[in-house]
Amino acid sequence: ATKTGNSKWISNEESRKFVHQLRHASDAIMIGIGTINVDNPMLTTRLEGMSGKDPKRIILDSRLSISEDATVLNLKSASETIVVSGQEPISCCGLKIKAQRSFNCRSKTGGLI
Repeated sequence: ATKTGNSKWISNEESRKFVHQLRHASDAIMIGIGTINVDNPMLTTRLEGMSGKDPKRIILDSRLSISEDATVLNLKSASETIVVSGQEPISCCGLKIKAQRSFNCRSKTGGLI
């Protein structure tokens, strides 16, 4: 995405295909909340002419600021979405229903987990 938040491809069709092949071969993808907020990605495998295996999606969100409308929380996928946070238990925030698993851990100064 650009600085203004607009979507912008910085790759080509061949590299995007390679990314989906990597996803198919991977067990998990880990991203931070910044990527969720800017790109709102699906993090699924989309391979032309075949069904790919979706990796687990692991989201690091120290302040538990993820929107319940985030695409990764609203997918129909056989793979789970895991949210890691330094905040109160996710079940208290209404996200437990959408994130199949959640982990809470101590955060350092500045919200680092």
